[in-house]
Amino acid sequence: MLEALASALQAEISRQDLPPGVTLQVGRAVAHTGTPAVEGYRPLVRQGEPHLDLEARVDDPASATNRRAIYVASATNLQNQFALVLLDTGSGSRLDVRLRDVRPALTPAMTFRLQWWARRILAEMLAAVREGAEQTLRNAGYKG
Repeated sequence: MLEALASALQAEISRQDLPPGVTLQVGRAVAHTGTPAVEGYRPLVRQGEPHLDLEARVDDPASATNRRAIYVASATNLQNQFALVLLDTGSGSRLDVRLRDVRPALTPAMTFRLQWWARRILAEMLAAVREGAEQTLRNAGYKG
C-alpha cells in the first residue's frame, strides 16, 4: 500500500512545474515511535513501523518547510469494511481502504483514489510552504 502511494506521490511530484528553490520529496522510512492512534485501528507491526516521509521546502531567503508522515494501520475488528487506513500526520486526513481493493492486486478504483489523495496532500503541502515563505519574507521586510 505504501509503495503504491509512494509511486503516486512521485508521479505527481514529477508533473509539478515548481519554481527554482522549491522542492518536494518523498522517502520511505521506519519509525520507532509507532503509528499515530486511530480508534479501531492498530499498527501493522509492533516495532519499526514503515511509513512515508514527505517534505516541501522553499530555500532562503523565503525559508519555509512542511513535513509530514503517512502511516498505514489495520482494523482491530475483522468485521470492519475498511481493513486498512492510510493516515496523514500533517493534516490528520485519512484514506479508508477495503481489503478487496488491494488484494490480490490494486484495483483501478484504488489506484485512482491513491492518485487523488496524493494530489490533495501535495497541494496542501505546497500551500503551507507558500504561506510560510510569504510570512518569512514579511518578517524580513521583503513584503508589505
